[in-house]
Amino acid sequence: MRHVEGIVCVADFTYGSLKRIIYGQNKNLPNGQMYENIQTNGIVPYLHLEEAKEGAAQINLIPDVSTIAFGRLEMHIAETRDEILEFKGKKSLLVLMLDDWVTEFLGPTIKGKRDLHPLPCACFNENGFISFPNSELAEYVAREVNRQAQCAIQMAMVQLAFLEK
Repeated sequence: MRHVEGIVCVADFTYGSLKRIIYGQNKNLPNGQMYENIQTNGIVPYLHLEEAKEGAAQINLIPDVSTIAFGRLEMHIAETRDEILEFKGKKSLLVLMLDDWVTEFLGPTIKGKRDLHPLPCACFNENGFISFPNSELAEYVAREVNRQAQCAIQMAMVQLAFLEK
């Protein structure tokens, strides 16, 4: 079981419609950039709020950024079938869809929010940061993502708490 804990920046972009992106430490990008989408950096948040604030200053220079918030992210990521079984009966779960270079965080569909039809789920950053309320629903979505998208999956228990400004 992998444990991830730290500070993230959540940037709201408005180009056409609202899009929210969670940022953590830069692990792959050049040029001294202090931020990277947490879904492409190996799920690596900032260790300290000061680092996140430096990243946020750079993120704020991106066109169409409307607001930036800080949050405390904690995830327990099950990387094997046996570890997934440990989530039986748990709440606050996500399905992680593993693609070539991105780990997509998936939660339940929410009425009025964009979903990933025909997959029975929505992106966590587009459903209002809502996680699955029970393990049965998360397991069902994990099976469907694996079957329909032909992607490897992991599951995670997640807590994202926004910090006061």
